[in-house]
Amino acid sequence: MLEYLDCNQKNSVNTNRDRHRQFAQLLIGNYGVAVEITGFNKSASDGLAVASQGELHNDIHLQVGIAIQSVKVAASGSLLNRDHSSLDQAIS
Repeated sequence: MLEYLDCNQKNSVNTNRDRHRQFAQLLIGNYGVAVEITGFNKSASDGLAVASQGELHNDIHLQVGIAIQSVKVAASGSLLNRDHSSLDQAIS
């Protein structure tokens, strides 16, 4: 995500096949870049100053994140009556 910090304007974009992204015709000012990819920690850079006719390069380094998984199991009622042996069924 590219954020124009001078007016709090955000622009979400996708990278190309080589994981590169080029922004053209940006307004002069201060920008921030944030990258979020599944399986990695979020990485951000602020204070990127864009000048007239300027060119700016910023490499973002990502660190492998922690996989979090939760499983919820729910059940209702019991098919076995453990208190009385009065229920039975013959299986043949």
